[in-house]
Amino acid sequence: MRLKAIPPTLFRRSNLPIALVVSLSLLIGVVYSFVLFPMLPENLREVDPDGLNAIAINLYEGKGLVEESGAPVTHKDPLYSVFIAAIYTPFGPHLWMLQLSAILLHAATIVVLYAIASRLYPGRKLVALATAAAFGFYPHLVWYLPRAQMTTLLTFLVACFMLSLISLLESPGWKKGAISGLFLGLSTLTRGVTLLFPLALIPVLLLEARKRRRLAVVSWLFLAFTMLLVMTPYFIRNYSITNRFDPVALRGGVQFLWGSFSLDYDPSFIPVKHQGEVDPVVAARITELRTQVEEDEGEMTDVEWDVYAQREAIRSVLEEPLAFLHKVVWQIPRFWVLAYNNTKTTLLKISSSVILPLAVIGVAYSLRNRAKILIVLTFALYYMGVHIAVIAVAGHSLPIMPYVLMFAVYGLANLAERTTRLRARLAGPRPVVRGLR
Repeated sequence: MRLKAIPPTLFRRSNLPIALVVSLSLLIGVVYSFVLFPMLPENLREVDPDGLNAIAINLYEGKGLVEESGAPVTHKDPLYSVFIAAIYTPFGPHLWMLQLSAILLHAATIVVLYAIASRLYPGRKLVALATAAAFGFYPHLVWYLPRAQMTTLLTFLVACFMLSLISLLESPGWKKGAISGLFLGLSTLTRGVTLLFPLALIPVLLLEARKRRRLAVVSWLFLAFTMLLVMTPYFIRNYSITNRFDPVALRGGVQFLWGSFSLDYDPSFIPVKHQGEVDPVVAARITELRTQVEEDEGEMTDVEWDVYAQREAIRSVLEEPLAFLHKVVWQIPRFWVLAYNNTKTTLLKISSSVILPLAVIGVAYSLRNRAKILIVLTFALYYMGVHIAVIAVAGHSLPIMPYVLMFAVYGLANLAERTTRLRARLAGPRPVVRGLR
């Protein structure tokens, strides 16, 4: 039987640059995860700090979605643990398999981000390529590859959601709405912060699809329906355990208190203390508060304690709106720079002082040049807004960092072009020398 020829489009010269970026990213990921990471000091080799790998092993062993203690998981989002258990299925629970999957997911995200930048800035292939490279080699993202955390999976799922949403805006339809809903549902099961994003999406869809609003509405309905459909099994599972409607992981109230107490301990606008200093103090204060509450109201389960904390959070926002506004504004820098040690926090302060101003310039140029960035910008602002209202640390910013880097690259490209034109104008026309050929 004669074999079909491999399509020559796979080897087009125009695809070689992005293939090179992906290849280098894979190489860096492998070298860092399997050569350099094991050589780091023990305090820098923390793996699975959230306990999701332990949950995944219980799931792999057929014990269900439970903690090491055997208690049902109600305060951690489930999808990453399910993802890990699926990876372990063929050969058993080996950390290297999880680390390799993170490297491959990171490389896949580079390709998706390249497609996003190409769609948003058509004709600017260099901008798309530089965006992919900036993301692929960004140290804070590479840092997480061997650490068995949900960040890499969430960043990939959000990128797929963004690409599907951009495609939906270009030509609305129920199929594209369903695909977008699928990726948004999976993202929400990985980290529940995206749960309410469909509401923020409504005005953007209506604005961007002015001439096709009926199709836009249909697309949104299928997006919301598919998202709910994906999440329904976890809704039902949570209700059967807690007898409450908890669509995603609990502890929202506790996290709100955590963010507020962190600011009490380090009230400066630009954080002076790093997360490793703040967290033990805040944890002790929350434990003390829970003990006091239980002395008055009786012993509480984790679910009951979080419900109480939620009520307290709502009450504090309603009674002290200015204090809440202060918290929101003061947590903006923490969202970008607050890390678990002083060195990393300082490095993030330096890099953010360059990247964020360039990103703002890139957004301004994008809007001026009528690039279709509104949907990406809306998601980034929504994602940041939820965190700065509750609790914000630099690790939370990583799923939207690809788009910040994209805007920064576009801003830098426009500044470079503007500088070149200005220099040419200042230099004036070149003198013409007659008689020479």
